Parts: sequence; C-alpha cells; structure tokens
Amino acid sequence: FCFLAYESVYGEERIDRRLKKLLRYLAKHYPIQRLYYPGSGAHAIPLEALGEDKVFHVSLEENRQFVPGGYFERLNARNMIVADFRKSPFRDNFFDATLLWGTPPESTIEAIDEFIRVTKLEGLLIVEGSDFNIHRRFGRVRKILDKRFPRIKIPFYLGGIIRKIYVYMVIK
Repeated sequence: FCFLAYESVYGEERIDRRLKKLLRYLAKHYPIQRLYYPGSGAHAIPLEALGEDKVFHVSLEENRQFVPGGYFERLNARNMIVADFRKSPFRDNFFDATLLWGTPPESTIEAIDEFIRVTKLEGLLIVEGSDFNIHRRFGRVRKILDKRFPRIKIPFYLGGIIRKIYVYMVIK
C-alpha cells in the first residue's frame, strides 16, 4: 500500500515536470499566447510554465466541497472561468493551444468538436492519456485524434508505461 502511494506521488511529480518542459518547449517553437485548459481543477503547472496571463482555466464547478475556498482561490490566477467545456463560452479560433489533462475520456469525446472549434487553425491539442484505470478508454480519444490530425514530434521523452502525452496540430 505505501509503495503504491509513493509511486503515485513520484509519478505525478515526474509527469508534471514533463508537462512543464513540454509547455515551455511548445511556447518557444509555436506562438502560444492563449492556452485553453478545460476541466483544469487546481492543476497549476501550466501557470508555472507559461504565466497566468496566457492560461485560461475552465471548470464546471470549483469543488468547494473538497477544496476549501474552491480551485480558483488555490490557483490565484487571472483567467478563471466557471463554465461547461462541452459548451465553451469562447469564440471560434480563440486559443493557440488546448490542454486536455486528466479530462475523463467520455467527456473528452463528447466535447472534442468544441475543443477543436475554439482552437486556432494550426493550433495545438496537447492531450494526456491518463492513469492506468482509464488508459484503455483513453485509447478511443487517441484514435479519434489520430484519424483527424497529425501528431507533432517532440525531441524528448514524453511518455511512460502508464501515462503518455500526445501533441496534435489542428487542421480543419
């Protein structure tokens, strides 16, 4: 039991470091002025990597029941929007990139056209294949995106045995 808890914490720190490295790399090579982060919860790594002016956190609720003060108070970021990402309040082609991180596969599939709608042509979809329990269900998301968009090759290691990160270029 302790071993699994240790592995989980260690794994989260490692994947967060990879995400931060990836976002900084992408921002250097692609013009990311606005990153859409639907279903973000209290995850602050994109803020640390890109700065709070560039990241738009969107959550349906702040989960005050589980997080005292809610997610947004913990983040202390500027662009925090309470909204349902399946009906995004943003105009078409508003974001340079969309980060799908820890979003349940079923919700991701349901909202995939919304994510594409708000992401600019030649913008990026950065997608995390979540933990072991839902990895097989995430495979459906990956297959949908693989059929529609080219993957961007990143010159360093992004994956692991259980969690992987994929980057796609949006072409409409």
